Amino acid sequence: MKKTIAILLLLCTLLGMLAACKDDPETTEDDTDEVETDGEKEHEDGLPNVDMNGFELNIMTYDDDWFTWAETTIAPEGSYSGNVLYEEMFERNAYIEERFNCFLNVSTQTNITNTNIQNWVLGGEDVVDVVMFYDKWVLDSAAYFHNFDDLYYVDLSQNYWNPNVTQMFKINGKQIAASGAFSLGMLSRTMVTVFNKEIYTNRFGDVSSMYAYVDNNEWTLEKLYELGAEVVFSQDDVWDTKDQYGISASKKTLYTALMVGSGIQFVQKGKDGIPEFKLSGDALTLDKLQKILVLNQDNHVYYDTSNDPNMSDPENFFEDEHTLFGFRVLDAIPTARALMDAEFGIVPVPKYNSEQKSYYSICAGGDVACLMKTVSEDRMDNIGILLEALAYDSQQNLIPLYKIDLLKTRYASDPDSSAMLDIVFESAYSDIGVNIMEDAVSLYLIKNVFQTGKDTFSSHLAVMEMGIPEIIAQKIKNIE
Repeated sequence: MKKTIAILLLLCTLLGMLAACKDDPETTEDDTDEVETDGEKEHEDGLPNVDMNGFELNIMTYDDDWFTWAETTIAPEGSYSGNVLYEEMFERNAYIEERFNCFLNVSTQTNITNTNIQNWVLGGEDVVDVVMFYDKWVLDSAAYFHNFDDLYYVDLSQNYWNPNVTQMFKINGKQIAASGAFSLGMLSRTMVTVFNKEIYTNRFGDVSSMYAYVDNNEWTLEKLYELGAEVVFSQDDVWDTKDQYGISASKKTLYTALMVGSGIQFVQKGKDGIPEFKLSGDALTLDKLQKILVLNQDNHVYYDTSNDPNMSDPENFFEDEHTLFGFRVLDAIPTARALMDAEFGIVPVPKYNSEQKSYYSICAGGDVACLMKTVSEDRMDNIGILLEALAYDSQQNLIPLYKIDLLKTRYASDPDSSAMLDIVFESAYSDIGVNIMEDAVSLYLIKNVFQTGKDTFSSHLAVMEMGIPEIIAQKIKNIE
């Protein structure tokens, strides 16, 4: 389809040029140049139609042998008949290659590490132009990456560069990495709230009321636990896996989602974009943390027996239809649909209260694009054009297909959940305190306060404020 459109556009341009010559026999060379310039802007992305004469863009990403928790594919290999996402990726790549007369060479590696990055750069090995790198490790290798802002044709303010995520990597004046729509590696790690439609309907009636809470700005922490409490049921007053609960998820998943969803910013940017941790003196943040803690006390709304905050016990408790609500990243949605007989809907992670302006869906644990330091200056323009074209085209074609793929059920499509996904995509948000410094920040609070059930936030935040600046300082050393 894209090839056909390109050919039609080219024919239209040629016919326009012939018509201009016929109408104006005194056309000069300057006039001809002006027509060609207009022809370069025939695509909505506004990029020049440069003939790159076989230029090769080399991208390296993770394969799915190690990075199993996100969709990292950019160039599918082998047989993928019936996989609409891979078919679109193939068509997109072919279109870009034909349009610019270039080659997109996408290689995969099981585990790309900081050691790999360091060895390639220090050894002067021109292995790859762009590496799709695990977000947790980006700052540790920042010294070996170009400033992404050096790519003239890339506009990181556009939605197809996921600005809410990309902004996290603008530190100390350097754009270390970016999250383009050409990779689902980050978007697929966005958190959502899922709800069992059968349980909801049996207790509250039509599921449209669930979506109305979101539309009417009533989908809040209190509403989550209010609805959850209404479906709690024990067959024999012995609370175990035979019973029904309001919420299931690992402790890390639940508490991280609720903290970020409440608008808590663990690490903020100060002067020159330097990260700062100042939560201990933030009264509103303390109120939010305490509220989340209290909502999980003295009731059976939330059920998880694991001592490991990273694991959920019992596993797949939502999929086994024992809870009204679950918290899942988008990458887990197809698996959940395959495991469940009942239908489920998708809504954003709830807000702190109705006064909060935006929803925030934590997006962490994926891969982002980093520009290798070994890339020479004369390659920058072509790389920028191709990355911008890939990101723009993916936003127009791949992302809508991804949304449809997430909504497939055994029974019918879900237009209401489709609208909810639009909100989720727009609210995808990253935070250095989760994506990069999880152990010292978000997970530290989960282990030392939420898991114990004791309100010791003030003391632990004070301890964190003494130690975290040194961790930040160590990471900043890697950023020129």
